[in-house]
Amino acid sequence: MEYKKLWTDMHSNIHHDQMAQLPMWYEQIRKEMDFWPIAYYPFIMRPTPSGLAVEDRLEDEIIGEDWEQVRRLAKQAEKDGFLMFMGYEWQGAGLDGDHNVFFLNNDGDQRHPLRYQELVETFRG
Repeated sequence: MEYKKLWTDMHSNIHHDQMAQLPMWYEQIRKEMDFWPIAYYPFIMRPTPSGLAVEDRLEDEIIGEDWEQVRRLAKQAEKDGFLMFMGYEWQGAGLDGDHNVFFLNNDGDQRHPLRYQELVETFRG
């Protein structure tokens, strides 16, 4: 059996404050990689009254707007003949590690259950 090596970055975490740069990221990735499984990062560091910053999920409206921008880019990549997979980082309650969820057909929606087993059940089938 003969294998073909393909190159990519499996952990391109695009944060909300980087969404305006998404076209620039896409053009750079197209020059250097064979495909792109983007991992949108729906979290933000929020300061607390004590001065400690804690990681929290962005508001659903912001996530939804960013996600649709990622979806439009994935559709454009498809038209361009470049393989791209929409994805996001899931963290849940912070008890099961971080996991990246990618969608084969770029038609999925983000889900944010608190536990990993719930995430698996959400996407089963």
